[in-house]
Amino acid sequence: MYGLTLLVNRLLGAALEAYARREHLYAPPGDDEELHSDQRKLLPVVIGYVIAILIGLAAPVAAVALYFGIAVYLIVPFREVARLAFRRS
Repeated sequence: MYGLTLLVNRLLGAALEAYARREHLYAPPGDDEELHSDQRKLLPVVIGYVIAILIGLAAPVAAVALYFGIAVYLIVPFREVARLAFRRS
């Protein structure tokens, strides 16, 4: 149930974001990089949730680890971290 809730939440959030983008409800029109980053993350996250849900039927602890990994993937801006790491090198 937890995985299904996360999956539905992500899909509804993506639908709401698509509606807001289509209706030009975002204030800064020049910040398209962040919007495209969110769009690129949608498919891997949805696939990850489906896989975690299926794994959760047999191994719930492994599914929780996958949910945590997906949350980290969504929260941490890996491109920005890599950009800062290479800038310091």
